[in-house]
Amino acid sequence: MPGVKRRSAAELIATHLGWDMAEMSDYRYQSTRWAAPAIYATESGYYAAPTPANIGRLRKGYAGLNWVIDGECYGRPIYIGVSQMTEKGE
Repeated sequence: MPGVKRRSAAELIATHLGWDMAEMSDYRYQSTRWAAPAIYATESGYYAAPTPANIGRLRKGYAGLNWVIDGECYGRPIYIGVSQMTEKGE
């Protein structure tokens, strides 16, 4: 779409959390930069801002977590990963 700036997952999550974009690279969870969707592990949890093409991966328990929408930023949902053990109360 003309005139629409494409934003990275790191930028979206940083904006959602009220952080500076430069801080997010320190919180990248995966060891490879090409893993999709990108996951960022912060003190408050695991976050992802997948593109529409990668949302299906989160729904299948990506990275062993159940993903729930935590909010929205620039029209894209921000997900937080919830441990399957936490949900069961263990």
